[in-house]
Order: sequence, then C-alpha cells, then structure tokens
Amino acid sequence: GVQVVSIAGIELLNSKEAALRSLVTDPTFQKKGFAGHMLGLLEKWTKAQGRSILKFHAWESAVSFYKKRGYKEMSFDEEAPNVPHVNLGKIL
Repeated sequence: GVQVVSIAGIELLNSKEAALRSLVTDPTFQKKGFAGHMLGLLEKWTKAQGRSILKFHAWESAVSFYKKRGYKEMSFDEEAPNVPHVNLGKIL
C-alpha cells in the first residue's frame, strides 16, 4: 500500500531554468511537513537535471510557505495564470 500525499509537476524551460507548474498536498496531510519535504526533493531533482533556477507563479496565499524555504520575488517572462499570484524563484 502506497498513499500519495503530494504531487508536483516541473517543466524544464531551458538550459538553466525550470518551472514548478504545480505542487499539491492532500488536505489531510497539510501543515505536517510533507509539502516542504516534497519541495526539497523537487529542488534536488531539478539541480540533477542541470538546472540552476526554479521559478513559478505562486498563489498569494502560498507565498509565505515558499519564502520560508528561500524563494524570492523573481521575474518570470511568461504569461501568468488569471489568479492573484507572485512570481517567485530560487537559485539552487
């Protein structure tokens, strides 16, 4: 038995950058460290793919979660979703 608690999607944009397209944790497991652990694994995987920057459009409600993990506002030259968001990124 395996229980999926978080899922994510990453797009490799170019030779230096990757975009985190989604990171979702089952509500039952939120605020228990699973999303932070998953994000750490995603960062390691992205770096192993030769990318040094991970960026994304973060929902405003999630900005503090990412900032606690070293993400900062970063330009993202791509059309953003039609929801309130902040462009964030991190040099890995």
